[in-house]
Amino acid sequence: MGARAYRRFEARDPGTESTRIAYAQFRLPELGRATSAADSYALLSQRLLEIPEVETLGIRFPNPTARRWVGDNSAPVALTRGEGTAEVSGDGIGAYAVDSGYFAALRARLRQGRTWTREENSSAAPIAVVNEAAAQRWWPGESPVGKRLRFGSASDAGAWWTVVGVVANLRESDPISIVEDFRPTVYFPPGEGLGPWAEIVLRTKGPASAPFIASVRRALATAAPDRSAVITTRQALYGYVLGPMRRNVTGILVFAACGFLLAAIGIYGVLAYAVERRRQEIGLRMALGAGRVSVTHLLLRDGLALAVAGLVAGFAVAIGLLRLLQGIFFGGLEVDASALAAVGLGLIVLTLLAGVVPLRRALRVDPLAALRSE
Repeated sequence: MGARAYRRFEARDPGTESTRIAYAQFRLPELGRATSAADSYALLSQRLLEIPEVETLGIRFPNPTARRWVGDNSAPVALTRGEGTAEVSGDGIGAYAVDSGYFAALRARLRQGRTWTREENSSAAPIAVVNEAAAQRWWPGESPVGKRLRFGSASDAGAWWTVVGVVANLRESDPISIVEDFRPTVYFPPGEGLGPWAEIVLRTKGPASAPFIASVRRALATAAPDRSAVITTRQALYGYVLGPMRRNVTGILVFAACGFLLAAIGIYGVLAYAVERRRQEIGLRMALGAGRVSVTHLLLRDGLALAVAGLVAGFAVAIGLLRLLQGIFFGGLEVDASALAAVGLGLIVLTLLAGVVPLRRALRVDPLAALRSE
């Protein structure tokens, strides 16, 4: 069940074609001192686009500027719905400022409306794009395009943001976005209030090789001389986040294999002991005309009875342990009837295989020798 849970988790929709994506997280320490923020990011983008392996790029700012929502998840979200307004909980909502190239770099599927143009990147236009999770939760049965939202109560002062588009759910580069279900997310154009921290999403023309990473690092070094840049690929990021879960699954599978091996040794020992204890009974039965099939049925019945009793007890314990194992599997564990059936069938086959040697020994018992040994 753990292995299946991991495969299910790994096969979840990433929201984008993710085999050729790299991330560069960095801080511009001198931002705002010599040039404007927009000029600094434009110059950096130009240098990165000069790298031959880079197809396109986009920039994401993890925290919107102070004039937008700064991540106070305790605040409600006010939105227009139907002919009136409504307020929904702001708990767990994602909010990012991204430029026009961000969705193109991730190849985000546009479901409705539009995103924004390069000219709108630095504008103060109060527009926003939401993901499908937000559209389904906040506007069920309605089109979000043209609706308005704001972070805070509807009666508070402040700007309203007009939704101009809906994109497919995306898994961002933060671990929470990778491991949890898709959450409602709002994207804003960056405007003029750009901060020093940013993340550049690079779509490459091929696999992100070590020379490519080195080229990106050199380009960033001119803008972030304090070496604060962190560069990674999407595959490496997923490997880092999912690594503990993968190791847990591997450990459980190893313990399961050891358990099956111990079960085989135990079943063999029990059946061998049963044959030795019942040598005289077997000899007497064969002397009275019992055939090989009858003796085989007798011994296998006892062995399978032990296996079934062990399965019932083992299934009860396994189901009880599922709650304890929930914490090491993102998305949790569920009782999988097909997995339990496979384990049960495997144990029965294991019982039959482990009983081959004791059964052959039982069928070679000489009835007269067994009776004389009393």
